[in-house]
Amino acid sequence: MVNLEILSLLIFFGLIGLYLLKNKKKITYNGGLIIIRWKRGKEILDVIANKFRKILPAVGILSILVGLFATFLGLYLIIQLSLRFEQAFGIALPSVSGVSYPAPIVGVPFWYWIIGIFTIVFVHESMHGIFARLDNVRIKSYGLMTFFVLPIGAFVDPDNKQIEKLSMLKKLRIFSAGSFINIVLGLLFLLLAVWLFSNLYEDKGVNFSETMKDLPAYNTGLNGTIHAINGQEIKTIQDLSEILNGIDPGTTIQITTSQGVYTIETASRPDGQPGSFIGIGSASTHVDIKDALAMYKFPLNWFYGLLLWLHILNFGVGIANMLPIKPLDGGLFYEEILKKYFGSRSKKIMKYISIAVALLFLFNIFGIPILKYFQ
Repeated sequence: MVNLEILSLLIFFGLIGLYLLKNKKKITYNGGLIIIRWKRGKEILDVIANKFRKILPAVGILSILVGLFATFLGLYLIIQLSLRFEQAFGIALPSVSGVSYPAPIVGVPFWYWIIGIFTIVFVHESMHGIFARLDNVRIKSYGLMTFFVLPIGAFVDPDNKQIEKLSMLKKLRIFSAGSFINIVLGLLFLLLAVWLFSNLYEDKGVNFSETMKDLPAYNTGLNGTIHAINGQEIKTIQDLSEILNGIDPGTTIQITTSQGVYTIETASRPDGQPGSFIGIGSASTHVDIKDALAMYKFPLNWFYGLLLWLHILNFGVGIANMLPIKPLDGGLFYEEILKKYFGSRSKKIMKYISIAVALLFLFNIFGIPILKYFQ
């Protein structure tokens, strides 16, 4: 049987390859890195900058404040989680058919990754461009970057000489705008996912991943999602606990699961409290699509997963990009602040800050998985 995910991936790569062949004159090659530049369409940035000229300065101030918050949140997470030998960030790469990677790489389903990358870089770079045009900075070009036929990013190419002439406040607006919109979108995608979950999904039983040796569930081969005990419906783990707490040890009960009906004689609770124990471990409430929407289960589950990944990727990129590391936006942002107080020494100070934070960042991403491997 044809794997539709792999087939769609091959078609997608084929279309990208055809486009690259057709537009060879617009393309710059640098090893496997391919840069596609466009000049048409830049006027859209002018339209947006002019239409919202009155409110964009206020949005710019907000983006600076969010950028500062993002930096401190990012540093806090890296330091705190590193002290606990946990990762704050990972490297997100596309995965097909459930292929998993070793840490620190996080496998993202291919189409979630593609949609996420396009969403992240399009809004991120567009916001840089909009704030640049707000201050009449010329946009030389914009474009897309691919690694062979795999899209990996986009860019807006402003006139850096014109940016250098702007005030510190205007520069900070430009540098923080990309992360700001990523963080805002990340929060919006999370809110939408929460709304979707609360309105389209419901509790439908109890899952468990293990049975304890020589106890009732183990002895009878209990398997599947638990839906009822003696005809009493169970939707949550709380329902299961309440029903078992009302049954005396040694009572014979019938447990209905997704795999069938099991007759079990209950045991005493290990803590000595009243009620029965059946010996299941790692139990959790099973959540699934509402019965009325069962025919739409696949697309709704797929869309819900997409929203969660868009939240994770946008929020993660927004936070990481504001770390004070050059050439990230955060590095440029804090170099401008340092210039105000340290003048010509700011570049040297920023260099040391960048090295220190980069080493901490790399330790969190790569060092912790390596140390865990040898533990």
